[in-house]
Amino acid sequence: MRWKFLFVFYLKKMLKSKLYAGASVLFFVLLIARLILFFSDDMQSNMEYSGQPPHEVFMLVQMISIFYIVFSIFSIQRSFFMAFSPFFVDGYRIMLEKMSAMLAAHMLCQGFMMMAYHVFSLVYFFIST
Repeated sequence: MRWKFLFVFYLKKMLKSKLYAGASVLFFVLLIARLILFFSDDMQSNMEYSGQPPHEVFMLVQMISIFYIVFSIFSIQRSFFMAFSPFFVDGYRIMLEKMSAMLAAHMLCQGFMMMAYHVFSLVYFFIST
């Protein structure tokens, strides 16, 4: 029961967070900009590339993952600052429920972002053939 409330709490927190939502929007903006640069190059302009398109997307994912890591650290750190865990007998269980609820909420949000990965995969598949 407590886990469901934590899941809803972290889901609302992620949707309201400027850092989390900004990182998600930034990923889409960078991915669209990369696709526009890829399609607008006529292969005669000698544009510098940092690698193949899939590698560049992996680089974007790693950049944005840093923002997600910072968000999760700040969220967990606030729980430690309140120091409620030592007062309860099952403090470790509470912390485990908090982290698992945050992971589940993050996976739900990222599930919607998987559509962007699929679109990029389709575009790259049709370009490469």
